[in-house]
Amino acid sequence: MVMVFNATTQKGLLLFLLALNLLSILVAFPIKTISVHIVLIAYLILCLFIQFKIKIVESSISFEIRIFSKLIYRKEICPNQIVGMKFKRVGWSKKCVVVQTSKGFNLRIVNFYPEKIYDDLIDYANEYDISILKTKDYLILEKLN
Repeated sequence: MVMVFNATTQKGLLLFLLALNLLSILVAFPIKTISVHIVLIAYLILCLFIQFKIKIVESSISFEIRIFSKLIYRKEICPNQIVGMKFKRVGWSKKCVVVQTSKGFNLRIVNFYPEKIYDDLIDYANEYDISILKTKDYLILEKLN
């Protein structure tokens, strides 16, 4: 059974930064810094179209980063590569999971939808005997939901 979860960037903040940068070009058009503004505008436009995807398959967890639906980065994590999963709270009411791996970077899972991802990761960890650590703040959020 394949479970797919998606996340996108926070577009509100990126649009605000883009508008602020465009406004600074229009108001105070300094010729010396125009190349910096163009690079920053291009970067912000690219960031608007970034998509993140996690697939939980019976034998692995797959993490993908896409821009304009084109695959940029993919990481496949098998259960024997996972050291543990740490469930914690970020911000006021967001849940987060850090999948600690033995090789490479840890996988930080936050803002993925549907919210069922946290329950599915707990089931995955229990199925493959992966250690789970839940912080006190995460347990409070779990009680509220």
